[in-house]
Amino acid sequence: GFFERLIRNGFSVSMLTVQYRMHPLICRYVSRAFYSRKLVTDEPTARKRKAAAGPRGIAWWDYPDAEAEVKVGTSVANTREVSMVSSLLSQGWVEGFLRQGKTVLVISYYTAQVQLLRAAVRRLAA
Repeated sequence: GFFERLIRNGFSVSMLTVQYRMHPLICRYVSRAFYSRKLVTDEPTARKRKAAAGPRGIAWWDYPDAEAEVKVGTSVANTREVSMVSSLLSQGWVEGFLRQGKTVLVISYYTAQVQLLRAAVRRLAA
């Protein structure tokens, strides 16, 4: 890709070592996957994220048809996943979580999926 070509052509590389946005547990996954375990969360950010989201900060759910993606233009969507997220958001524990001032973040890399998720959340809020 683009960055590999820059490196091959002698451009210097600087790797991020401290981040200021993610919950520390999310950062740990990113650090292991992409930063050779060298990326860490700034301590004040870590305290703030733990206070907002709790010590776990992240939860994974397995579900049937996780790979049931469909092409939507140049993007991808999974309606089963949207249904699962909608179901989780409509359950009482999420309301209690939000009442405590905590946040819920759903990560998706695909525009079509994000659009479906936003529409589902709007329907829940109506």
